[in-house]
Amino acid sequence: MCFGVLLLIISLVPPAFSRLLSIIGFKGDLERGIEMLWRSSRFENINGSVAGLMLLAYYNGLLGFADIVPSDVDVEKGAIVGYPKERLAALLVKLRGRYPDSGLWRFEEARSLGNRRNLTGALEILKNNNSKMKQVAALNSFELSLDSTYVHDFARARDEYLRCIELNDWSPSLYYYFAGCAQLELYRDAYFASPRDEAQISAHKKRAEELLRTAPSVAGKKRFMARPLPFEQFVVRKMQKWEERAKTLDADLADVVGISPIQEMVYLWNGLKKMSPSELDMAAGYISWDRLTCPQEIRDKLADETEEQALHDLCHAAILRNLERFGEARTKLEGILKLDR
Repeated sequence: MCFGVLLLIISLVPPAFSRLLSIIGFKGDLERGIEMLWRSSRFENINGSVAGLMLLAYYNGLLGFADIVPSDVDVEKGAIVGYPKERLAALLVKLRGRYPDSGLWRFEEARSLGNRRNLTGALEILKNNNSKMKQVAALNSFELSLDSTYVHDFARARDEYLRCIELNDWSPSLYYYFAGCAQLELYRDAYFASPRDEAQISAHKKRAEELLRTAPSVAGKKRFMARPLPFEQFVVRKMQKWEERAKTLDADLADVVGISPIQEMVYLWNGLKKMSPSELDMAAGYISWDRLTCPQEIRDKLADETEEQALHDLCHAAILRNLERFGEARTKLEGILKLDR
């Protein structure tokens, strides 16, 4: 178990750091590490459980983000870095039977369902997974936030992102930004609802602007290797751009944001990989230019901005790819590649 974990972790560190480790004799080996963890997971003791947890974290977490992985046929032939659905399902059944009261295994079961495009099943588990352990509750809440975003339940997503701030202090800026993006979609839904409720529209708009403006104000408190978190720097730049745009166009912040930022986050977290075809079709609707709440002349100006065009086409191409409409996706991506970097 211990040596398998070491081999796995060292194999995942960035190349520059791994070269430094190799000087003093530390070398990663992904396939050997994974195989040792599978061997360890057969034992009914704490070592077997930790090995199982590492395997589930690797397959459902890290590999869950990846698009380019070995096919199911390759996995059946023994490809270690593929996603062995049946083997993982059997491991989960064994671990849940061994530790029926642990929220960790239910959390991993939800992630497994999400990776199989069953977000409804994943959400049912996450909603009822009430762990007394704060760390597990934090993991569960963030996963619930993401999956709610993927099924376009933005009210629940917003509430769970804000709950994450109470449960852990990893990156309040990330949580506020995600919550603000979800709230922005609620504002747009209310704006285009029929009949219109002006009180609801105003309330959603005010809340969205509050959350978005809070995100950069709490950025920079966390450091990784003595440097600011890249995502927090992204949020600060994004908000600066929107604030400047609002001043230039003499409009409110919520009305000049442009293409759905929550769908940009779905792309970044590769949530599209977990969506069913109907959910992907809905996602395509959320990146429509018709969702913008600004006047037509401002909408035309935003649609003419190169960055907004590229963002729209990138998100749309990713949706089309997951719908297996590869030709259309390729055409959009080729258009982006012609743009000045």
